[in-house]
Amino acid sequence: MHMLKKRFGERIQQLRRQKGISQEKLEESSGLHATHISEIEQGRGNPSLNTINRLARGLKVPLWEIFMGMEIKKARPTIEQIRSKGFYRTGKRGRKGYKPRGKPAKASGKSKRKP
Repeated sequence: MHMLKKRFGERIQQLRRQKGISQEKLEESSGLHATHISEIEQGRGNPSLNTINRLARGLKVPLWEIFMGMEIKKARPTIEQIRSKGFYRTGKRGRKGYKPRGKPAKASGKSKRKP
């Protein structure tokens, strides 16, 4: 299940419950079938823009409010986590990065380019 669809469904369900509306009432006010609403709330539906607009009208909220707080934030690894995976810090000020530990690959001595 895609994280964005799941988060969108949770947001629709949250707004619906805040308004005290059942799925059946949302069905009547939006014109969408209750099973479709249920699939969306469970993160299984893939609603079109038209469907999202109908949900917003059914919930009596502006379209932008549906998307408020839906950002999916990925946790950035800590330096300790990076180092524990065998990476080390390289470079000078302004050009820092991390490279894997280990021996650099040896050049074979043969050139792949033809003269």
